[in-house]
Amino acid sequence: MSRLQTLLLAQVVAALCAHADVSVSTPKPKKVLDTIMEPKFIPPEEKIGLHWKRSAINTIRSKLQVTINENKAKNGILFIGDGMSVATIMAARTYGGQLAQGIGEENILEFEKFPITGLARVS
Repeated sequence: MSRLQTLLLAQVVAALCAHADVSVSTPKPKKVLDTIMEPKFIPPEEKIGLHWKRSAINTIRSKLQVTINENKAKNGILFIGDGMSVATIMAARTYGGQLAQGIGEENILEFEKFPITGLARVS
């Protein structure tokens, strides 16, 4: 390619980039915006206190039915995550729940389903 063609091509590319709309950002998924902006997505049964009491009773009953494994562990799994504070985990839980067309707070992350977990914070 000749030097003149290269120079013209560079000017055309620069002109196109100069007119590009840099204020355009990646739009949020419509599902999340719908659940955040419109409060009608809250299920009516969740507005009644008895629903939450029954939910708590069912959770306690399911936890009490779990038998404790007293065998000696052969292996262990250690997750090391940077920026996994309680607030960050809650934000991820809420975002995932809203993507699934829920309120968000009822969502449970996969590692939270493990039978035994712990949290250690270092500074």
